[in-house]
Amino acid sequence: MKKLLFVLCVVMMFVFGVNAVLADADYLETSVPSTTREASIPAYFLVPEGDPQAVVVLIHGHHGNHNEWGGYDTVANGLAANGVLVAELDFPGCGASTEDYHLNAMSYMCNDVLDVINYAKDTYGVTKVGAMGYSMGGRIVCQMLLDDMIKFDSIAFVAPAVSLEDMVVMFGGQENYDMMKETIKGTDDMYPFPGAFGEQLLSNEFFTDLEKYGEDMAELAAEKYDGNSLTIYSTDDYIVSPSVSQSAADAFDSTVITVSNLGHSYNFYGQDPTTVKALNEALITFFSTDLADAE
Repeated sequence: MKKLLFVLCVVMMFVFGVNAVLADADYLETSVPSTTREASIPAYFLVPEGDPQAVVVLIHGHHGNHNEWGGYDTVANGLAANGVLVAELDFPGCGASTEDYHLNAMSYMCNDVLDVINYAKDTYGVTKVGAMGYSMGGRIVCQMLLDDMIKFDSIAFVAPAVSLEDMVVMFGGQENYDMMKETIKGTDDMYPFPGAFGEQLLSNEFFTDLEKYGEDMAELAAEKYDGNSLTIYSTDDYIVSPSVSQSAADAFDSTVITVSNLGHSYNFYGQDPTTVKALNEALITFFSTDLADAE
């Protein structure tokens, strides 16, 4: 029934639109102490007026930064305008992080997300937790479920990178992936991979963490989640295969929104203002509605 109500809300959103204007909220940049290492996590909160009951953590993709260089701002402001606390963070070696990029591995990133969520609970008293995972952020959400780190109340995926096969392709194919992995295996060395957004120093732990779960990652994670979900993907995505996104959506019984002209950029870097607006508003509507209904 709740999923049906959300679908109706999305339909109404496309017809009438939703309020995604700048929120009357406080923007806070702070540092959250890591519970797994001697480090501070750069964290960013958009705090709405009143007494927020829910937080949504917006999780960035591989080699991104806390708000995907402004791409998350419309979603963040729209959520805050609807009374939802918004949390963002920079992973090791990204954005304002002062840590080395070799700490950019799944285990550290999952723990950082949990630390920021717990900070939000302790500081603002929120009791409901939503997560939006873009690309690698979607993999982080699934791993947190699989590792029994948290019970999310609401989840949205944007092209979730839950397939190791896709990751291998992104890193130059199986032969290149194996070469990088074997070169630094069992060492503290890092392999310099010339990524699309600059050089990435990949650690042995990066590869080990990626291989912790197989191609059934989304299916297994979905077994540990009983809430509603939204999955967005583009049919011309060249990083996360559309079939992977659809399989994840099927596993989570998600409401699905597809587009055909955004590649891997989506509402964050897309050039079509109509599509960009619609996808941002779908995320705002989903979380605002779902978290309001969550028990």
